[in-house]
Amino acid sequence: MAMPRVTVPPGTRFGKLVVTGEGPPMGKRNERSLECVCECGIAVTPLLSNLRKAGGTRSCGCDRAAVLVAQQQAGRTHGMRDSKVYSIWHGMKQRCLNPRAKEYKWYGARGIILCEAWHDFEAFYADMGDPPGDEYTIERDEVNGNYELANCRWATMQEQSVNRRDNVYLEHGGVRKTISQWADSLNIPRATLYYRRRMNWSDQEIIFGKA
Repeated sequence: MAMPRVTVPPGTRFGKLVVTGEGPPMGKRNERSLECVCECGIAVTPLLSNLRKAGGTRSCGCDRAAVLVAQQQAGRTHGMRDSKVYSIWHGMKQRCLNPRAKEYKWYGARGIILCEAWHDFEAFYADMGDPPGDEYTIERDEVNGNYELANCRWATMQEQSVNRRDNVYLEHGGVRKTISQWADSLNIPRATLYYRRRMNWSDQEIIFGKA
């Protein structure tokens, strides 16, 4: 039996965030999001699951940023310039904000932005923490979405490859996977599936062959 849909009317408050309406499905699982406005005036679209959980999203990030600015003014420094997480943040900032960066054309030039709070490393680190392991880097659930807490997580390079813009997807029986995923699960060479696709076969024929 399906669970009843949670009703979240406009005006509902989560910390500094006030709900203004429904947002678009987000991420690989098409999770429900809500359009919200922070007390500081910035509009954000966090996942409903992140709003409802204890200690979840409660602002656009301005509260964390304010605390960190105060810490900096008090003379405190993060001392993490040589860390992996700082390197990831720096690369993310460059490809979104620096037109001279090699990857800018795929990010900043396409309108993908780094949320204002994350212009500061300490705010980014307060939200994301350390990656779980050396093989992890920053991943956006919605590939055309921005770098912000509601759209980002730590993921391995293998997990990120599933979210590439140039992936080819095949669907059968309500299951949608990339060609690489179908090839791995069926133990079929990827080249075989790509060849069938070039021959304009249907998804079912590409996956299972012609009878």
